Amino acid sequence: MAPGLNRSGLLTTTTQAFFGFSGIGAFVAATFAGLFVGTFFLGFLADRFGRRFIFTWALLFYTAASVVMAFQTTSEGVLLWRFIAGVGIGVEIITIDAYITELVPSWMRGRAFAVNQAVMFTAVPVVAALAWWLVPLSPYGIDGWRWVVLIGAAGSIAIWILRLFVPESPLWLARNGRMEDADRILTTIETAAGAAPSRPASRAAPSRAVAKVGYAELFRPPYLSLVAMFMVFNFCQAFGVYGFANWVPALLVEKGITVTKSLQYSFIIAFAYPIAPLLAASFADKLERKWIICGAAVAIGAFGMAFSQFTEPALLIACGVLITASNMTLSYAYHALSDRGVSDRGAGAGGRARLLDEPGSRDVFRLHRRMDVARGRRRRRVRPDHRGDGDRHHRHCDLGSQRARQAARCRIKHGAKCTRRDCLVLLMSV
Repeated sequence: MAPGLNRSGLLTTTTQAFFGFSGIGAFVAATFAGLFVGTFFLGFLADRFGRRFIFTWALLFYTAASVVMAFQTTSEGVLLWRFIAGVGIGVEIITIDAYITELVPSWMRGRAFAVNQAVMFTAVPVVAALAWWLVPLSPYGIDGWRWVVLIGAAGSIAIWILRLFVPESPLWLARNGRMEDADRILTTIETAAGAAPSRPASRAAPSRAVAKVGYAELFRPPYLSLVAMFMVFNFCQAFGVYGFANWVPALLVEKGITVTKSLQYSFIIAFAYPIAPLLAASFADKLERKWIICGAAVAIGAFGMAFSQFTEPALLIACGVLITASNMTLSYAYHALSDRGVSDRGAGAGGRARLLDEPGSRDVFRLHRRMDVARGRRRRRVRPDHRGDGDRHHRHCDLGSQRARQAARCRIKHGAKCTRRDCLVLLMSV
């Protein structure tokens, strides 16, 4: 939308001051500021009210903010409502990640995140096509960029309908003491998968809700080093992944390409967003996440430097596609890696550690087992490996039950806050 905002006179291509509100840079900054607020300060909402409920209302929140933004006539109004829309996007992102982590077994989680990103980023070439078509025009006297925003907001209606067919996370229900609801959902999943329903959890002694874990647990051993590393990496990768996506039309214009042509080239580059994760799904669970991330980061740097030097349209498009493909590969691998041991983004990594020592933990382990049975597959065993991140697959174990028992015994023997590497790897592989 950047060229459209510039064409309508609301924002300029450059910002007059460092903290100015008249440039396209301020629009991008408002988006990321909203994402930060939504992810960091509102992540607890999904833990408190449920994955499905918060995703639905965060989507409505984003839709309403986008509609209001489309009718703003000042740069300040556009930036304010873009910030508010960004808050909704941030809440959605962490809720989706937690939902996938809790529903999908670890041995196929890489593919799940890759497919999720492919579906999610299918909207990018669609929006790029709309921008290429509508931004140079003013249908019915309304700026083209406003039509793009309104059409995108209208697309959320389809998600509102689809959410009727999406169940709540059984693990979230179990952790909040709602074992009967969790059992009913898992029975539905087993029936749909053609698996025989497992024996439901014992109702003689209803499980109590797991004790709540606050944000402070994230900044204590043994999670402090992991959290610090992920925070630094996430801060840096945003520049390459989202910075290029937001700035590519403006970068093309700065190279002397017309607005219409820059939108056309952006539309071609945008096809890499859904295609790259689908291609990556073929090796997502065969290679270690860290090596996928490192390789993608090197590729982003190399293709980014080439993009800055070329002026020929064909070379610019080729580099743009390769940068985007590398960005999406890094993004899915990073999400899959950071969620290996953290199922509740808002509650923090400590939630899973405390789960082993709280009442009702056996029922939660039983849910993990039943979810694997419903998929009719065996979980792959993870060997503690001091040389890697433990993602290498070795011999199988029966539905992960052996590893669950080992992790439980390890926590009982060494305590809930054990920092032994073997304990942590066992725990994250459950």
